[in-house]
Amino acid sequence: MNRTIFALLLPLLAGAADAALISESAGTGPNTSTIVVDFGPESYAFQVHYTNSITGLDALRLLDQETPFRLETVHFSFGDLVSGMEYDGWYDAGIGNNGTDWWKYWRSVDGNTWTASGSGAGGRTLTDGAWDGWTWVAGQSTAPDVPVPEPSSLLVLIGSVLLLRRR
Repeated sequence: MNRTIFALLLPLLAGAADAALISESAGTGPNTSTIVVDFGPESYAFQVHYTNSITGLDALRLLDQETPFRLETVHFSFGDLVSGMEYDGWYDAGIGNNGTDWWKYWRSVDGNTWTASGSGAGGRTLTDGAWDGWTWVAGQSTAPDVPVPEPSSLLVLIGSVLLLRRR
């Protein structure tokens, strides 16, 4: 009996381990992109829903408008630079004056393999399923860490099901 329950739960658990832990969601529409913001010690994943095409910068602005996430930009002749982000008590801002005080922009098609972006977020058009990532360079120079559900929460789920079956 327990083997049957475990066999039924295994595909669910495998899928949950690969899924990002989403902190907030913004927008409406059939298309969804995931935005990961990594402050160094802590990272967060957000989902943005849209119908018409949007840029990576539009996605951040949508999060700023509809969630507790806060965005700061500085306008230059070539476009807007993401200069600050704040969420859940974490805040970092800068435009690179000190060499490491800036946000690095990353792109991915699956959230596993990341490539540093060669352009700004205002120049990238998101597609359904796209992933954008941001790292605060002073805190993390590598690709963003995608937050995932804690394994312990999956163990609690399994334990609860097994306890219910014993009764």
